[in-house]
Amino acid sequence: MNNTYDILLFLDEQDIPHKSGGKNVSSGWVNISCPFPGCSDPSNHLGINLKSCAYHCWICGARGHIEGLIQALLQCSYPEACRLLAPYKEDALIVDEEEPIKDPTALDELWETFDKDLPQLHWDYLEKRGYDPKYLQRKYLVRSCYITGRFPYRVVVPVIMNGQIVNISARDVTGKQKEKYMGLKNNEAIIPMKSCLYNIDSVRDKIVIVEGIFDQWKIGNGCVATFGVEWTSDQLDLIREKDVIKAFVMYDAEEKAQKKAEILANALSAFVPSVEIVVPPKADPGELTKEEAWEIRRELGL
Repeated sequence: MNNTYDILLFLDEQDIPHKSGGKNVSSGWVNISCPFPGCSDPSNHLGINLKSCAYHCWICGARGHIEGLIQALLQCSYPEACRLLAPYKEDALIVDEEEPIKDPTALDELWETFDKDLPQLHWDYLEKRGYDPKYLQRKYLVRSCYITGRFPYRVVVPVIMNGQIVNISARDVTGKQKEKYMGLKNNEAIIPMKSCLYNIDSVRDKIVIVEGIFDQWKIGNGCVATFGVEWTSDQLDLIREKDVIKAFVMYDAEEKAQKKAEILANALSAFVPSVEIVVPPKADPGELTKEEAWEIRRELGL
């Protein structure tokens, strides 16, 4: 669980300009100008939650826990940011209102309700997108939900960390449902989705970071998905724990995703010796052919 600090006192004593009230400042937050590269913040649009010490820039979308923000503000390493924050640490810890369950039994029981076989609709959907359904079933334990059940008309994917299912993601195969992806609520999961990295167990000394599960399937081992362009300090911590020597950020080629990739690469550079942004040859890595994906793996040395 993340540490909490007296943020106002820290900002005051570090002479960092901030606003705790007025325009753009929500109750329970303090705002500063965003320090991350590429952000055009004209008026203190980066908010820091005074209880959780999480930050979020409403302009560029950068978010995470306070340690990463201090790195960017003071241009220091992660250990140095922790050292500077230590005197301001508070004893109280913030507990999610939807505390994740501790006993995995309920999640295991839910997982067993999904079908190991893929209906023709699901099979055709995966093949049309360039995937081998049998391989996905064998490699990633993909299952299905058909007409009835928790996630009807969806491919169901386990999120596995340290060999255990900790969450579930489900992708619409009809193209007609409002939400493309669905997952478990925090109080149903072992670990909330944005505190997970899909396929993290396969990472060794190098890592490729993509947005979604379907992107990860194309790249294979050594590649993880952040479940969208937004990332969290919990996900950074998972990468830090792997002690990787090289990281590649390969988000979608469109402009917004590439800006997010730059912010992520900047955060990773605090503890990964070598960080590169890789622009995929197609707009979406999930659209890569098998041959294109293998060429990328060869070029990145995976």
